Amino acid sequence: MEMFEQATVKDAFQMDYAFVIGPMLVSFTEWLLEKAKEDGVKRLYFLARDGYALYHVAKLLLAQSSENIDCRYLYCSRYSLRMAEYHLDITKAIEYICLDGIEITFYKMMKRAGLSLSVTEQVAQEISYYESVHTVIGRKQIGIIREQLIHSTTFIEYISKHSCKEYPLVMGYLEQEGLLGDVPFGIVDSGWVGSMQRSMEKLIKTKKPEITIKGYYFGLYEIPKDQNNNNYRSYYFSPKRNILRKTYFSNNLFECICSSEEGMTVSYIHTKDGYQPVFEKESNPNQDQIRRGLTALRLYATYYLNQKSTSKREVMPEEHLETLEDLLYYFSGHPVYEEVSFFGNFVFCDDVIGEQNQNLAAKLQASDVKDQYIARRIKAKLLPDKHRKNESAWIYGSIVRIRKKPNVQIERAALGRYALYLLKNLQL
Repeated sequence: MEMFEQATVKDAFQMDYAFVIGPMLVSFTEWLLEKAKEDGVKRLYFLARDGYALYHVAKLLLAQSSENIDCRYLYCSRYSLRMAEYHLDITKAIEYICLDGIEITFYKMMKRAGLSLSVTEQVAQEISYYESVHTVIGRKQIGIIREQLIHSTTFIEYISKHSCKEYPLVMGYLEQEGLLGDVPFGIVDSGWVGSMQRSMEKLIKTKKPEITIKGYYFGLYEIPKDQNNNNYRSYYFSPKRNILRKTYFSNNLFECICSSEEGMTVSYIHTKDGYQPVFEKESNPNQDQIRRGLTALRLYATYYLNQKSTSKREVMPEEHLETLEDLLYYFSGHPVYEEVSFFGNFVFCDDVIGEQNQNLAAKLQASDVKDQYIARRIKAKLLPDKHRKNESAWIYGSIVRIRKKPNVQIERAALGRYALYLLKNLQL
């Protein structure tokens, strides 16, 4: 482990993989393998793209284990699964299409349904939306659009036709990869709201009604309301619990660390070699950082296995959680400038389509940070404005970039996040 032993405090990348990222991902992977064994799961599908690093860690751990779990990497995305699912439930489709996010525009929402710019403008006219389709809109306006879309014949006709075209291709790929077979399987993903598990199960149920899928996640803010909680397992935080962990955690930072080298899967094609994924772009814009990170992660996993083999006491994954909480409090919630300089420059998009990429830790003004304070956060939640100001996918990283009393600003922003999670729990 020369790479880690020679790391200095200034080498944020090596230090973070040695003392935070490596322990975090290895501990989570050990946990999910143990839970899969308890559940009688014989095969695990690691979902693209957040399951990429976890897939490689699992293969390393299982190579040194007597457990016989078949690990596979599955090319899919929220977009590719939902496009095939939309025609099964138009009301649910509209709910997905009108989800909130960073810098949402009418065109961005329609892109989630695969609509072109010309069709988007036609739909806007049908529902009497007269602003530019490229104007950033607020949460209240998104809700109004959600109610109006069901009355657009152009929207319904297009989304149904396109979804019906994608459905047999998605089902062909899933069947080819063994998800319609008899082997008990589970899926592995970063987590957050469990929508991919719901979409996948709904699609497979059209061919295999008795199917029940187990999901293993790093964290879950919530799960679909019509799903069985017992089928959604989470490691670090779960709905209605672990508010403090959620407060200082950046799910977007986690996604960048765990992501894969290929572009996002948008659809599938059928060739003489079977069903193949079609990518939005040839490669991930963070490809170089991902390769470097995976090399460091493999080194740590190897080091961990060597240490474990000589240890007299086996430490269970759950025992790491308290230490992990402390580590993530600093890495994700109170990063140093050197960490933000590396991880904050990852290219990130929070939407189901890979448009409007920005730096993970966007460069904000001091005035933008004040929008994260408790009073403004609650006001924005209860009384959403028509237009919103600049936002960041990793707010704590953006605060550090400003370099103006970062610890004070971070704690004020954290209090705002904590209040929102508490409010959400009271509403559930």
